[in-house]
Amino acid sequence: MMRARPKSPLKRFLKDESGTLTIEFVLWIPLLALWLMFSGVLFDGYMSRNQTAKVATTLTDIVARQTEVSDTFMAELDALKNELLTRSDGSGELRVSSLRFVDGAYEVLWSKAPGALEPMTADKVPVSVIPVMSANDTVVMIELIVPWTPFFNLAVMGPQVWNFALTSRPRFASEVAFAAP
Repeated sequence: MMRARPKSPLKRFLKDESGTLTIEFVLWIPLLALWLMFSGVLFDGYMSRNQTAKVATTLTDIVARQTEVSDTFMAELDALKNELLTRSDGSGELRVSSLRFVDGAYEVLWSKAPGALEPMTADKVPVSVIPVMSANDTVVMIELIVPWTPFFNLAVMGPQVWNFALTSRPRFASEVAFAAP
């Protein structure tokens, strides 16, 4: 009768499959954690950008429905902007301008920025966002600039600035006037 030869410790170690699940777990968990963090940052950025777009649209519609605005109205509009931007710390900037198309050029009727933005001048009108206009036609332009910082700084997606410039024709008057104090 022949006796089986005992395996060498090295062969026994190489053939042993106990603990492979633990090794796979240790190898995959960092990748899954990074993927989860990246997905969370992407989702947060997407939600922040969409919220900024919706707030800009809402503010544009509110101003377009006015026949006259004042400094008090602008302060209330800025407070509303801060209230609606729940994904931001209220550091967004707002500028409201009324523009008229005269003789092939845009004329700034008035421009107000309750924050740090400078009022718009005729030489700084962003022509690319203004629709085709008839002579002496007016539009109201809202510019909303909101910074966004991801909760986890990734190399592929760092801090962003959401910048929206929307125009709308006045709804109930030929132009939205600014009431001087």
